[in-house]
Amino acid sequence: MPKTSQILINDKFIKTLEKPTNTAHKIYWDGKTTGFGVRITKSGAVSFVLRYVLNGRERKYTIGNYPTHSALSARETATKLKGEIANGFDPLEKRIADYNAYTLNELIEEYIAKMKGKLRENTCIF
Repeated sequence: MPKTSQILINDKFIKTLEKPTNTAHKIYWDGKTTGFGVRITKSGAVSFVLRYVLNGRERKYTIGNYPTHSALSARETATKLKGEIANGFDPLEKRIADYNAYTLNELIEEYIAKMKGKLRENTCIF
C-alpha cells in the first residue's frame, strides 16, 4: 500500500499540481484516506485513483477525472469502494467484465440467430 503523507487531497491542492517532467505521471497519496490518490500526467490530465489489495493482489482503480469529479466526491467514492472491497468486491474486475460484455450488435445477432424459424416472415426486427 502507498505510504500516507500529510497531504490532504482537495480541490485547492489539485490546482497547485504541476505536470511531471521526467515521468509519465505522478501520484500524490492522501494522508486521510488510505489508498486514495490523485494522478497527474505529463499532458496535465488529472484523475483520482484508489489503490487496494484484494486476495493478495494489489490493484489500482481509476475513480474519475478532475474537474468532472471534485476531490470531495472522489473521496466519497473511494470510501464507498473501500467498504465494498472489504466485503470481497473487486471494482476493477467488475469494470473489466463490463467492458468485455456483449455489444448491442452482438446481442442483436444472437437474438436473430436464436429466433430464426420462430418468427413469422413479416416480422420486422429493426
